Amino acid sequence: TVGSVTAVGTVGIIADSGSIQDNLASNTVTDITAGGLITLTASADIDGQDAADDYLEVAAGSDIDASSTTAGEVKVSGAGALTLSDVDTVDGLIDVMAAGAIDAADVISGGGAGDSVTITSTAAGDVTVGAITSADVVSIDAGTGSIADSADDALADITAAGLITLDATANITGAGGADGYLDLAAGSSVDASSATAGTIDLRGLGALTLTDVDTVDGAIDVTAAGLLTATDVDSNDAGVSGGDGVTLHTTTNGIDATLIDSADTVSIDADAGDVTVGSVTAVGTVGIIADSGSIQDNLASNTVTDITAGGLITLTASADID
Repeated sequence: TVGSVTAVGTVGIIADSGSIQDNLASNTVTDITAGGLITLTASADIDGQDAADDYLEVAAGSDIDASSTTAGEVKVSGAGALTLSDVDTVDGLIDVMAAGAIDAADVISGGGAGDSVTITSTAAGDVTVGAITSADVVSIDAGTGSIADSADDALADITAAGLITLDATANITGAGGADGYLDLAAGSSVDASSATAGTIDLRGLGALTLTDVDTVDGAIDVTAAGLLTATDVDSNDAGVSGGDGVTLHTTTNGIDATLIDSADTVSIDADAGDVTVGSVTAVGTVGIIADSGSIQDNLASNTVTDITAGGLITLTASADID
């Protein structure tokens, strides 16, 4: 159990057949302060002692390497910015909270149902993502900041067996440069929201389902290398500035545009496969392209309006438009 450990250099704590825990229940006092890497290794839990305060507290600016090697959770709270250099469990959830920016360089939760990854910034600061893998769901809340890829690449930033939930006040996007996307593993389902003003830029490395993706004031740009299912996509323009359109693109297997609502334009482009349309609404123009397939109503035998636009509707397909 840890009360107060302070070091100018690194801190290493090992519990080969037990847990590492805050020695006081229901307190938020800093337990570990280090000028270098904090390494925590336990066979069971790394956390607080009770439900009221279930976190092990580390100082602002901490760099964490934490491993639960058999069965247990990792729950760490930072007094300020945190770097998660290597945080993993064999069979348990990971929950990290910080009053500042979080760099999630390498985070892996093993196990199965319930063994989720939750990362929350409670104060000003972005959440940057290197590689997060979860045996269940992933939830990232950037508080008043953005969620961004930490590197200009096309490698999977988030892999989850369940739903990926991304909440930011500003952008949910790539690292910038040539790569403008946050990358999600093949087969991902995502719920992403920009709550004030920001864009959402996502790339699926295979099939991708947009369960609920929305902005208050910003564009949405999603590309995939497999079937792209837009279950509920909504871009808004709170600032009445324009440029807050929806762009969907896939390289293969088509697009199912179930529900799309845009404060500006809508652009849908499938390099291969059909585009099926449920309800697409845009204040501006709508453009749908099926380079090697058809554009079709996604429901048979219905007379519900599929496309509503304030500007020109352009439909281009190599096969049927019906």
